[in-house]
Amino acid sequence: MTCPDCGNAHSFVRFGSQGDVDLVYSAPARARETKETALTFQKHTAHLDQMKGRKWVWIIDFAKMETRHYSSMNLTHKLIKLITEEHLGGLQAIFLVNPNFWLRTTMSAVKPILSKQFYAKLRLFEGTDTGLLLELENAGIQRNWVLWLANMFKSPYSASVSQTVKI
Repeated sequence: MTCPDCGNAHSFVRFGSQGDVDLVYSAPARARETKETALTFQKHTAHLDQMKGRKWVWIIDFAKMETRHYSSMNLTHKLIKLITEEHLGGLQAIFLVNPNFWLRTTMSAVKPILSKQFYAKLRLFEGTDTGLLLELENAGIQRNWVLWLANMFKSPYSASVSQTVKI
């Protein structure tokens, strides 16, 4: 299934690989589409399905999020269920970068429903620019991809990913 509304309407970009592991970047604040609709789950499913059968690390950047970027608890629960049932095998880790109040609150609410396997894949990364980048490198992200992420973190959040970095 392909995303019915892609073209950087939302943020899900495979930006590199390390051996047989793909690296995927998402940033809710970079998404042009912010209104949750009946199709939102279908669109997320289409992007996650692109990764089926692959090993991957998902790096989600929560910087600059505003209330219009927050997903509902219903959508969050549905995505957790989908990832747990269909994607945990290939998903190596979820790096939660620049965690904000919304993420921390949501994590508190959903922690009881997370499987041990799902929870074990979550890692929080925060701090100064240099410290954050060193943490990502220490977590196993190769330097060239850390530099790609550094470029993303510095670029204006009004720009979509494809406008910021040639992929």
